[in-house]
Amino acid sequence: MKKALPNQKADEQYPDDLYNLGKQFVKKCGGLPLALVVLSGLLSKKHATYVVWSRVMETMNWGVDGKQCIAIIGSSYDDLPFSLKSCFMYFATFPEDNEIGGDNLCRMWIAEGFIPQEENKTLEDTAENFLEELVQRSMVQVSKRNWDGSIVCCRIHDILHSLAIEKAKEDNFLTACSKIVEMQNWSQQTRRLAIHREIVMAKVTELLMSSATPNLRSLWFFEIDLMPKISQFVYLKVLHSNSWRQIDYEPEKFGRLNQLRYFRATFCVHSEDVCSFQKFISGMRFLQTLNLNGSKIPCDLPDCVWHVKTLRHVILPPYLAGPPPSIHLINIQTLEGVRSRESWETTGVPKLPNLKCFHIQLCNIQEDTNITLLGTLEHLISLEIDERYVPFPIIDIREFPFYHRLQTLNLLLNDQKKVALEVGMLPIHLTWLKLYIFSQGDPMPVLEKLQNLRCLWLAGSGFQQMCCSSGGFVQLEELSLELKQVEEWEIEEGALPMLKQLFIFYCHLRRVPCGLQHLTLLQRLVWISWGPTISKTMENEIRSLCKHVPSIDIKPVESD
Repeated sequence: MKKALPNQKADEQYPDDLYNLGKQFVKKCGGLPLALVVLSGLLSKKHATYVVWSRVMETMNWGVDGKQCIAIIGSSYDDLPFSLKSCFMYFATFPEDNEIGGDNLCRMWIAEGFIPQEENKTLEDTAENFLEELVQRSMVQVSKRNWDGSIVCCRIHDILHSLAIEKAKEDNFLTACSKIVEMQNWSQQTRRLAIHREIVMAKVTELLMSSATPNLRSLWFFEIDLMPKISQFVYLKVLHSNSWRQIDYEPEKFGRLNQLRYFRATFCVHSEDVCSFQKFISGMRFLQTLNLNGSKIPCDLPDCVWHVKTLRHVILPPYLAGPPPSIHLINIQTLEGVRSRESWETTGVPKLPNLKCFHIQLCNIQEDTNITLLGTLEHLISLEIDERYVPFPIIDIREFPFYHRLQTLNLLLNDQKKVALEVGMLPIHLTWLKLYIFSQGDPMPVLEKLQNLRCLWLAGSGFQQMCCSSGGFVQLEELSLELKQVEEWEIEEGALPMLKQLFIFYCHLRRVPCGLQHLTLLQRLVWISWGPTISKTMENEIRSLCKHVPSIDIKPVESD
């Protein structure tokens, strides 16, 4: 009932007529938990009236002989709007029990054309709403949410995964192969093809080379380290490889796939193939998502790539040159792994009016150039700035229009710059902060006032003592420390009341942090040190103070 009536107040009784119907629904589900949650997810999208619920009771295919669950899930699929049916069948692409990235999934849906343009919303906003609706209907499970509530990873139950595969086959939507015997399902009409890790690549290459699938529009490889020749599939819109091992870029395998909307792969480009690789990338005239994270690429992207107006998300290995000066990319929302260009000083900075996520390494160019660039970013919610290689002082982000919007911030500062943190220097709405600083004093009195902060990673040096005071870090759940010069740490009672995970890396604390026992909600403690800096006495004291912590991992790492 809580799932079926999500807007019901906790102190209100459920309406008697709906409650009695709910009992009948439970009985019809045969005690199967998955059937219960899927059915309640379906009811949550209906008007909560006796007439509507009765109609569901009467028209539902309840199944027989223990098949209630499959019948209920099938009915829930039939109840989906047409646009959501394609999004649900897309889960057949992924191997069973696979963790699926929310952002990547939404970007593929957009590339496929499943997501309609709605007034005053980006395509990404609508795609996220579609995913949330599948979650609300209990057809998709959330594995991890971001600190802002967005879905980082999701998965799908085995029975629902089987349903997605079944419906995808019925509609000739896609073919997923995890065994050699399933390759016989390939046909001239196959438009989407997923190859899973168990497949023998030699056989895959043979079948692909035979051009058995001339209509192919989408192709996925999961945990496969060798890329077969795919250059003949000139109409591909989606090409996705999730292997984190670098695949050798070989020109004859790729050709010119100039219809790609979504491209993700991890390449190793050899020097003799640089020209071919640049030509390959520059041919993608309709590209929306380019993800080369983890690749080894000894060259920058050709400038013509940045002239593609459809670009929405570009994620590169650090650090390739950013967009050329004065380029206007109105649709781009994600730009990661780029460095600033010296040409920005004389010709002008790129115009990125709708950028939301920006990761940049600042090089040795004038400070006012970088200020000009950041001053144009009004919609930024995630920012990473690597300032380790510039001589000018720290950029004060209070000057920029995105200051009050920013939710995640990663600042890597030059260790020769001594920083004195001030209240107000960091946005109050931050939920995630990674900070590498050479501080003039204990930064905790300033950081603990960030009342929305959920995750903090703090590294650097310049101070030897720190204190987390009572009432500080009221919502912090995860804290990582890498402070090589800190010797004393005090945690007052009432500090860090919500902390669940604590990671201490290579800190030279002389004694166990005073007040460690006050972290009553702590679920995990990891303490890693160089060499034997933690004595057996210290370790025993840590374990004694943290008897309430389910997971404690204390270990030294020997230096080279």
